[in-house]
Amino acid sequence: MSESRDMRAGESGDTVCGVVVRAWPARSREVERLLAQMAGVEVHAAGEDGRMIVTVEGGSEGEVADAVLALHRLEGVLSASLVYHHHEGPRY
Repeated sequence: MSESRDMRAGESGDTVCGVVVRAWPARSREVERLLAQMAGVEVHAAGEDGRMIVTVEGGSEGEVADAVLALHRLEGVLSASLVYHHHEGPRY
């Protein structure tokens, strides 16, 4: 990774990502509870079929990227698809 890329990853600003999370239906309530405990994560809608609409917010792109990756690692999650990304901060 280049030096300029490293600096950008650490820059602060406001970052928000929209993610569609798909969990095993039998574990969807448990996954929803786990998501609600994660810093910067909010569940906006959840279906009985395991699909959830989630936002991840944070101060840096790196912080939010780590949180989105953590969604993939939750027990019971089948997939977490990034569908929206917005960052307000320094322009390069």
